[in-house]
Amino acid sequence: MVSGERIDRVPKDKTRQAGTTDEDEPDFSDPEDYVDNVTDEELLGDLLSDQPVEEDIGQSIVIVDGVPKVGPDRLGKLKTIMSKIFGKFGHVLSEYYPLENDTTKGYAFVAYASKANAEEAASVLNGYKLDKSHTFTVNLFCDMEKYRNADKDWTPPEPRPYKDHGNLLAWLLNEECFDQFVIQAGSNPFTIGVYWNSLPEPSLICEKKNWSEAAIQWSPQGTYLATVHAKGIAFWGGVNFDQIVRFGHPYVGLFDIISCEQYLVTFSDPKGQGQDLSDCLKIWDTRTGDLKRVFPYMPNICKLWPYLKWSHDSKYFAFVRDDTLSIYETPSFTLLDKKSMTIEGIRDFQWSPTQNYIAYWVAERDQAPGRVALMKVPEKTDLRSKNMFNMAEAVIHWQKSGDNLCFKVDRYGRKKEEKYGDVKYTNISHHLEIFHVRGKEIPVSTLEVKDTVQAIAWEPYGTKFATIQGDLKCFIHFYSVRSDPTVVTTVKVLEQKQQVNSIYWAPTGHHVLFAGLRTPLSGTLVFVDTSGSDIVVCNQQEHTGVTDIEWDPSGRYVVTSVSIWSSTRSADCGYMIWNFQGRLLQRKPVEEFCRFSWRPRPKSLLTDAESKKVKRNLKKYTEMFEERDRLNLLKASEEVVRRRREMFDEFQQLREQRHREWLAEKDIRIQLRGCDVDDDALDSESYEIETETLLSEQTFQD
Repeated sequence: MVSGERIDRVPKDKTRQAGTTDEDEPDFSDPEDYVDNVTDEELLGDLLSDQPVEEDIGQSIVIVDGVPKVGPDRLGKLKTIMSKIFGKFGHVLSEYYPLENDTTKGYAFVAYASKANAEEAASVLNGYKLDKSHTFTVNLFCDMEKYRNADKDWTPPEPRPYKDHGNLLAWLLNEECFDQFVIQAGSNPFTIGVYWNSLPEPSLICEKKNWSEAAIQWSPQGTYLATVHAKGIAFWGGVNFDQIVRFGHPYVGLFDIISCEQYLVTFSDPKGQGQDLSDCLKIWDTRTGDLKRVFPYMPNICKLWPYLKWSHDSKYFAFVRDDTLSIYETPSFTLLDKKSMTIEGIRDFQWSPTQNYIAYWVAERDQAPGRVALMKVPEKTDLRSKNMFNMAEAVIHWQKSGDNLCFKVDRYGRKKEEKYGDVKYTNISHHLEIFHVRGKEIPVSTLEVKDTVQAIAWEPYGTKFATIQGDLKCFIHFYSVRSDPTVVTTVKVLEQKQQVNSIYWAPTGHHVLFAGLRTPLSGTLVFVDTSGSDIVVCNQQEHTGVTDIEWDPSGRYVVTSVSIWSSTRSADCGYMIWNFQGRLLQRKPVEEFCRFSWRPRPKSLLTDAESKKVKRNLKKYTEMFEERDRLNLLKASEEVVRRRREMFDEFQQLREQRHREWLAEKDIRIQLRGCDVDDDALDSESYEIETETLLSEQTFQD
């Protein structure tokens, strides 16, 4: 048994070896004039990031004016209502209602647990209409002191000087109407190059190393090229791809440029970065670079990216959190009608590409059935909805024209709850609920599919959509949709022996590519033409290991690529360019290839009538374009010949120069070797060989 006293296992006088003294021991003390240049931030940065920071408590308190004046008998009810409203924005520590003669004075103080909660509450609830007679005016408590002690010598900021970046749409003025694309390769630092899709080979416009630290991205209309850096996002554009604007958001991991290019959304995951959780999600004005709105950290942002979903005209954006659909309006960036919508069980939603409609679906809850619905904004009213029993999952598919909407609903036969609250569904059947959005009262058609639906995609403009059905055997189904009367008919079924799992319609419709992506046997490419009276397979090709597919804006070319980010087949990295009929035009192996992306085009300025006129006269323009292509190829061929001639002449000049140097050094070689080794006859032997060749043979008879 060991007692509670401390035991010195080695006596202090025994720690020294025999024959040693205090003078022999090393001295670890610093010299008197030593200065330590290492800062606490460098040495203990990870710990100091968690150091408590002194904070003004007024930053987490809001003042609410416009509160009803009530007596003691109604004060409890008022507090309940206020707690419910203000509790949506975070944990409320306390509420204080000043009284005068046992009656509230008409204002209140609400204290939150964090500054971010108070700022969000003040931003959203300012102007909130409680009833017909009471509208809230909400401000931060600290703002009262700021405005009370305003600087008397304050001067307005000077306007920033305007910098002309030139024509940001200059690439659209190309005489040959060539499109541009960008290629990203390497492994940080990346090599990024922008090219013309010219004939017969792509021509380089601009190439930079270490241009971006992560994946690059074009803006939706092609105006900017966005690059990622440790300090934020940068936009580049113009003829020479100069920097246009920067957005400072350290450690940004995700970003989204909305379709009209007016706003940029950035997200930086604060985990491991020691950042504040209050401003992880930011919205920026792309023209000025100004910060418009921030949101605190919310779970599942990365999984649900883009977390903020925008309407087609950027007037609204929305997100779902905890059975609540929050719709914000711009440019105020406040909640629509100053409040969110509670929709119990809402799982996902998508905006219409052409109208301010929201398609959403609601999961089953207790005895309540699931539901698919179409909502109109800003009215927040359902235009059409349908209840669905035994609903396991749903996926929303909008047509690009906004004419039709499809919910792919998975319905189960049996449901079993497993450990940890997981639910397992069996006997799954698939239903396609098609909303004819342009039809009167938005009729709904139902199409039941017995086989597994691997993929579904609408033709961008038209009446057709395609599906891939089956597991072991793949069947490609084409359907046609009519709204008057509402009917969905099967147009064509193609049996596909090789596996495909993805559908890519050309941006202009008519042509579609079916592909097998990111599977052990990926690589099958099936090109289909749907423009005629019959749907036909134009070609079937192979691109081993293909991971990504992208059509060019014109719908004439499609690129299949193997990215090192998504594939283990580094030897296959690179891309191929095909025409819409499936004919291979270019094969480009690229070492450590990462990404290929066509530069998008803005919406055409032609009216529908003008577009139809061009299509009617397309044959007239075809001859002109073919002649121009022929001349371009001839010009390109002449350029190739000229380049080869220059290379040959350069080689001849180098050869002659080296030959002159060789002749000039002959005396040195003879001196070193003792003889002339340049004579070819030194070790040669002569032979005389006779050969006979039979030229013809004739036979003469006597």
